[in-house]
Amino acid sequence: NVAQISVSGFRASVADFVSLSGDLALQKDASGRVLAVGQNISASLEAGSAYVRVVEAELGLRIASGAVSFEVSKGRFEAGLPGFAEITSSAVQVRYNAASAAGVVAGDEIVVGDQSYRFTQAMAPGEVAFSVTGIRATLGGFGRLGGDFGFKKSGSDLTVVASNAYALVTA
Repeated sequence: NVAQISVSGFRASVADFVSLSGDLALQKDASGRVLAVGQNISASLEAGSAYVRVVEAELGLRIASGAVSFEVSKGRFEAGLPGFAEITSSAVQVRYNAASAAGVVAGDEIVVGDQSYRFTQAMAPGEVAFSVTGIRATLGGFGRLGGDFGFKKSGSDLTVVASNAYALVTA
């Protein structure tokens, strides 16, 4: 017999990576894994006054042999970055797979009661990512920036990497 519990207002910090909050349904399966499906999830990465976050998202989480794997997706991107007037995106995703965790296969599904979550991407052991696709940003009143961006907290700094990026200076 598998027991299921629901938690409203869950909050956690994950390995100096992101802070999570939201509502979870959890259960322990027959093999001893703890499984969770989350709704109304917020995942934020903050450094000083700068932040990036996904809100109103979904979460799939698996804990096996003490190793945590989770993915947050299907939410809305928000950011507070100095010098940026407006920022939007087409998709945002947060992935965490502990170094000691087994890989996650894209399409793996977690089912807890009547709720489910399907991992959208494969994750290798040790993978940690806060990725935003299709960013479109206005810089002050003088330009625009866009592309696909990854964010990482490094001490009190927010490190950003980009691909498929562009920058336009407007008059």
